[in-house]
Amino acid sequence: MNRFSPFGYLSLRFIAAGFRLAQGFSILFQEGEGLKLAGQFEQAGFPVPTALAWGGGFLGLVGGLFLLIGLGTRFVAVFLLLWVGALLGMEYTLNPEIDIASLALQLGILFSLFFLGGGPMSMDAYIGFAVEDSD
Repeated sequence: MNRFSPFGYLSLRFIAAGFRLAQGFSILFQEGEGLKLAGQFEQAGFPVPTALAWGGGFLGLVGGLFLLIGLGTRFVAVFLLLWVGALLGMEYTLNPEIDIASLALQLGILFSLFFLGGGPMSMDAYIGFAVEDSD
């Protein structure tokens, strides 16, 4: 691992956390956003759309905080991958011409975090939960 690698892990975590925290905060605390998302889920045919919307907002907020400090990075990345995948499916179902670049970028970052982990500057590494590189 070169000397700049820890900052690469850190920047991936911070970018993913920023996306998730912003969306989670928006869904949970901005008036009407959670219900609007639930309506979109219902229109796209997802089951229990209201619970899915509010649960996704909570997952975004808590998952973003966990990514920010690097705690349970791989575990959190799996759930956030499922959430962003559901959002991507919903957006594409409702409007196939929509620009999905932001969601695709988030999927790429979350896949990277799932495979790489939180890196040496994370709580995972501090508590010994991180997998060490073999090079």
